[in-house]
Amino acid sequence: MDAQLDPASFNHHHLLLDFIFLVQLVADIKQKKKMRVEVTSAANFLVRLLRLNKESAVVSDQQLEVFRAALIETLRIRYQEHWFPEKPCRGSGYRCIRINGKMDPVLVQAGGLVGLPGQFLHTLFPSELTMWIDPREVSYRIGENGSICVLYDEREVEETMRREKNNSSSSTSSTPNSSASPSPSLSAGSSDSSAPSSMDGSDPSGCKESVRMEMEFMMDARNILAFEHLASYVSS
Repeated sequence: MDAQLDPASFNHHHLLLDFIFLVQLVADIKQKKKMRVEVTSAANFLVRLLRLNKESAVVSDQQLEVFRAALIETLRIRYQEHWFPEKPCRGSGYRCIRINGKMDPVLVQAGGLVGLPGQFLHTLFPSELTMWIDPREVSYRIGENGSICVLYDEREVEETMRREKNNSSSSTSSTPNSSASPSPSLSAGSSDSSAPSSMDGSDPSGCKESVRMEMEFMMDARNILAFEHLASYVSS
């Protein structure tokens, strides 16, 4: 005798499967979105290194931008099954980008997609470069004995945003209601808040802080000439 399938149970079972699928889909989308911040930070930094090398003048800006996009997508696909936000150190070796005597295959793959041979890219990057791309943190080291510098730290970004929000709220609440002579007060407040890191007595010379200030400075193309010393090191 054939078993009779209860339509209500069948529908309930399928609704449950659909719900589980949607939950997993949302989780995957969030993970990919989260990963994109880290891989984009890494790709931006690597392209900046290429721009700092005078030999890269033969490569157009458009080609470098296409290489950056190809690298982001290559890293995203490669890390898709090796990304563990709950255990950031897990799989760190797999996600590590390494340039020493030979070129990292991930960079070779991304370069090949845009017509930049791996051997050519190898001449543009530092001879010794290691980069770790982990959930919530991206760090790198130039040279075998160089210091490990943090390029992106989600915790510090969140802390900075929180401080700026608190400072903004404090400034708003402390602004006098009187409309008489508002300019001096606003000017003074602006002066005090423009450089909190250099006036609070803390030492910004540590690797992490110095790299962050340097990378923010590098974001302005007008200041690129100030990095000729770094370019000479990269090309050595």
